[in-house]
Amino acid sequence: MLEKTIQLDKLTIIIQTSETETRFILSGQLSESFDQREIPKAKTSTVIFDLAEVNYVSSVGIREWVLLVNHWSKHHKLYYERCSIYFVDQMNMVPDCLGPAKMSSFFAPYFCELCNSETTRLLKIKEHLDTVKNSRAPTFICDCGKTELEFDALEDSYFSFLKFK
Repeated sequence: MLEKTIQLDKLTIIIQTSETETRFILSGQLSESFDQREIPKAKTSTVIFDLAEVNYVSSVGIREWVLLVNHWSKHHKLYYERCSIYFVDQMNMVPDCLGPAKMSSFFAPYFCELCNSETTRLLKIKEHLDTVKNSRAPTFICDCGKTELEFDALEDSYFSFLKFK
């Protein structure tokens, strides 16, 4: 596996390439410094975007992202993995953000009343399909092991970016 790192101001992109897929691991801010033309083209037909560490998205950043996804979808199968809550919020506001990519997994916000703490849980489409396709949050037990977590968003709004065909 080949690995390369590029830095665009406050955004780091690690590019991992194998024979069958190229994985882009983004961390930091998808902002004005993000120019989709500066991202090296993938040489594989499958491209995976790991967005777990994206912690800010600006309107200029999302515009460039939409251009990237639209252009790359003509030549690649695109997948999103581990989308951060920040990125999910953008997908709900800008539907073109997802484009023709397939969603594999994303984070969702939860709250524990007993611990009085916020947390996130990774929702995997294959595992939680029956729940999320109906705009419902799966249930989880807090790490304290004593209580069920409460979903900490409006379910209909939070899951609206998902497209099931």
